[in-house]
Amino acid sequence: MERERETSLADFQARVAFAFQNPALLREALTHSSLMNECPDLGILDNQRLEFLGDAILDFLVGEWLFDRYPDA
Repeated sequence: MERERETSLADFQARVAFAFQNPALLREALTHSSLMNECPDLGILDNQRLEFLGDAILDFLVGEWLFDRYPDA
């Protein structure tokens, strides 16, 4: 199963024409939390941590843009 996952990640990278430097981080980003409920023994991380970080960064950037764009609001 591990070999299939690695092949799938390689196929994904080929399709998007981008080679990710950290395949483990890519695997984490593409792993939905529902998989962990179905297969907890896989020993891989789901994307919840990265989703939280991404949301925080987007919140910051949008907030900064709004403050710059509408300083009197």
